[in-house]
Amino acid sequence: WLPNENFTPEFMQVDADKHKDKGAPPRCYKRACGFVMLDRDFAPERNKQQIMTTDPLMNQLKKHMQEPWLFKAYDAWLLSCHKKFDHEVVFDSAAESAAEGYDQQRNKTRHSAILVAGTRFQVGEKVEFGGKGQAKQSLGEIEAFWQDGHYSSGEKDGFAMIKQASMVGDAVSFEPASEHRLSQTTLAKITPMAFKKRFEELSKSAIAGVKWEGKVTQVKCGELVTKVVVLFLNKNKQPVATSRQPPISVSLTITTPKEEKVSFECGEVAGGAKSFDIGALVTGDAAPQQSVFSQAGTYKLRFEVWRAALSEGAAPAKVASEDYSLEATAGELHSIQIEEMELNENDMRIGHMITAITLRLCDKAGNAIKVDSSKVHVEVAAALFTEKGAPRTDGAADGCVLAWDPKNGKGCIRADGDNLRLEDIFIVSGPAAKWRIRFSVTLGDKTVSKNGTIEIRHGEPASFSLIQRPSEGEGAAAPQGPLEFTNLQSLPTLEWEVKDVCDNVCTNLDAWVALASPALADRMLVRLTKGVATFTESEASALCSPVYLSGHSDGPG
Repeated sequence: WLPNENFTPEFMQVDADKHKDKGAPPRCYKRACGFVMLDRDFAPERNKQQIMTTDPLMNQLKKHMQEPWLFKAYDAWLLSCHKKFDHEVVFDSAAESAAEGYDQQRNKTRHSAILVAGTRFQVGEKVEFGGKGQAKQSLGEIEAFWQDGHYSSGEKDGFAMIKQASMVGDAVSFEPASEHRLSQTTLAKITPMAFKKRFEELSKSAIAGVKWEGKVTQVKCGELVTKVVVLFLNKNKQPVATSRQPPISVSLTITTPKEEKVSFECGEVAGGAKSFDIGALVTGDAAPQQSVFSQAGTYKLRFEVWRAALSEGAAPAKVASEDYSLEATAGELHSIQIEEMELNENDMRIGHMITAITLRLCDKAGNAIKVDSSKVHVEVAAALFTEKGAPRTDGAADGCVLAWDPKNGKGCIRADGDNLRLEDIFIVSGPAAKWRIRFSVTLGDKTVSKNGTIEIRHGEPASFSLIQRPSEGEGAAAPQGPLEFTNLQSLPTLEWEVKDVCDNVCTNLDAWVALASPALADRMLVRLTKGVATFTESEASALCSPVYLSGHSDGPG
């Protein structure tokens, strides 16, 4: 025994720089001590109080005690002893309050304060805490202390209920309290000022915002947006990297013009990443991929950044969100819809104007294409309507002629909201029948057509003639030239018809035909029926005179 020898190896010193991860609290290093057993090879001083300072063997021993593995082994051994043998917790409650805090069902006693190695911790205080041996410590607020068993048992272990603090966006948030076993947890006090300062530093690296890099503000319907990258920002709008713990995830919710929602759950982001690629904005997994932007209108996009729950049973926390708008315009021309025909019955006649016909240009998804009327070319043609399966007729051969040429001042075309309005289409000539009207629209290098039908009526009266019926007998033909009768011969029924310039019988004309003759004391009046005036045989007999001659002239009346 050398009473004056007091050698403390560096690996046992708490302030030694070679300690990588001390693990155990500093007080454990200060309390630990050891004894070195030496043999006769170590030379003592003559007074037998200590080893000679010049002893080479002692100096060699001290050198070997600088080996890094000794630091690591000692740290691990001391931490193990601390966890296994130290019972330093004192539950600091009066007997009366402790009795009230006993939970018989759980066999635990609630306390408002504890003493740990002489340091008093109270409910509501901010603390730095973590598992023993963990280098990283968290910040939180004490909610309660629970002692194992009844307070009278003197049990030295239990757990602290601590609400962990974290940055959510640019503000401090506290998670629901979770249990931390006192014998396995390191507690350290932190002042409110230090607490605030720590979070101010943390806010510089905490995610508080998200930004769509290279954002798209307009697409054509059906167009694929194949890459959507978001950046993570701090409260100063500067890029920051994600933490490795707790994990961060990104989600995107798109609201369509019809208020339908499409969600993209993008999973966890790798720790240390400053950006994240959400990928293509498509619906379904089937090929070919379908763009989520299929309807024309305004889409609302919300990007959200979520932090995983800090403890079991806790909910994930939203740390940042940002809203964007995207306008989807109609795709390329695919079809035409005839929205409305403003067809006044009196205007659907030869020699009159069709007031207006409204067309809608649509893309493949049926979205209306808004166009400048000056940038679209429209042609209108007509032919006789044919039933399904019958060969189509040529409009020129039918005599169906429309006059509409906006570029030369004949009619006009203008945009009307989502539609095109064709105005003042003039019906030049043609038969009074059902017509097929063909609209051909060219936009860019795309041309599409659409057929519609209208019922055309005769025009204004233009001619008046006698109808000559064929004589009786098979194969008889209608007589040509003037009708000739002998004197006092009975006259047949006489019919006159009214026609327009296109030789259409004026079937809708409401008029009277007057027949005048020297043989009549007064004129005879007959009302037109479907464009024909009929004088019966008895009425015609009144025309009998010594001389009667009637031909194909416009006739009397």
